[in-house]
Amino acid sequence: MPMPLREERILGCDLSMNHGAFVLLSGEGAELDLLYYTKIKAAAALFKGSGFCLALPTSEDPIQRDLERLERLGRVFHAVLDRMKPTRIALEGYSFDSKQAAHQIGEVAGFFKLCAFVRGLPIRVYAPGQLKKFTTGNGAADKAEMLAAVVASYHRDYSSLAWKTDSPAEDCADARAAAEFLLTELRVRAGALRLSDLGPKELEVFNSVGKGRREGLAASAFVQRSGEPALAELLASIARAGE
Repeated sequence: MPMPLREERILGCDLSMNHGAFVLLSGEGAELDLLYYTKIKAAAALFKGSGFCLALPTSEDPIQRDLERLERLGRVFHAVLDRMKPTRIALEGYSFDSKQAAHQIGEVAGFFKLCAFVRGLPIRVYAPGQLKKFTTGNGAADKAEMLAAVVASYHRDYSSLAWKTDSPAEDCADARAAAEFLLTELRVRAGALRLSDLGPKELEVFNSVGKGRREGLAASAFVQRSGEPALAELLASIARAGE
């Protein structure tokens, strides 16, 4: 049986190595919680109790540095999941136009997805162009357009968290947009919203058929851990072989 919409806790995420945000929505659309991380202490202090400074390790060896950073982020991710107790996860896919190294983006997002996956949480990943088009009507929207669209569509203004670089306001708006996208999808699935109620650009995104998706978004399965008895047998045989 699918979970009743009112019981859903939808976690929207915007992640990178140095900064990111998590916005939790109820199944009725209320913002239940907000967290963001940054390497800038003053930016973390903009919203007491929601912003925190993540002091990342430094090392001359880039592999050592990145692994230490990922290990620290992994602890943060599990703490966020423990605090927010989401029922579903929504996040933006990789944007390789980012100034940040593409492999770092992939490692951070992949690590978070694994943290959620091992907990059995259903995950939805939206391509950057999909998320931007759904939120603003423009698949190439910039950060300012995303911020403005979140204010206009969801009546949530994160401008008090604005910062000159790696702005928490931008991260929170992107995370909120991802959560709202998934909430809309769940409303369509539950019959609380009809596809005909969506705007033309929103409908275009919902009906899009992309790589790995043969059906429209609202009929597409979530990524979620499944039981694999064969894997358990394999692991047991590996353990026995080492005895």
